[in-house]
Amino acid sequence: MSYVRVTMVDLKTPENLNTVINQLNQADKIFPEIQMMMTIATTETTGLAIAVYEDEASANKGAKQRAEYFKQLNAEMEVSFEGPLASYYYKDIVKPVGTTTHRA
Repeated sequence: MSYVRVTMVDLKTPENLNTVINQLNQADKIFPEIQMMMTIATTETTGLAIAVYEDEASANKGAKQRAEYFKQLNAEMEVSFEGPLASYYYKDIVKPVGTTTHRA
């Protein structure tokens, strides 16, 4: 069963936040077990991440990797929530303005 962790972290500087957000575009390089991650900047130094793992054991490996990653950045975890995925919905990405679809 998929397992989700939501984490808010204070990265202390806007530069650290930007670095982390850019690095998390390839989250699997930091967290090999991760299946999906979404992040948002909630302030100029704070970010919120939603991470999805295959199961709780994989998420626990990710938590150890996260601790080391935050330690390197001198970042401070504000809050973390986790548990089995309760619901899931996905809609195909909406095309940007100016994109056309050709039909036969």
